[in-house]
Amino acid sequence: MKMFISFIITTVYLTITSMIFAEEIKGKENIPSIVREKKITFTHRLSKKLVLS
Repeated sequence: MKMFISFIITTVYLTITSMIFAEEIKGKENIPSIVREKKITFTHRLSKKLVLS
């Protein structure tokens, strides 16, 4: 009985940690695209200011 309970606890623990790890990887993949978008909008605003002045 104790082995069965420890098996269930281990399974739940491994499932949760793998899901957290997968979310972290997914989050890291999105960072470069966010940085690229911010860079484009900054250069776009900068070019507008240069044209207007």
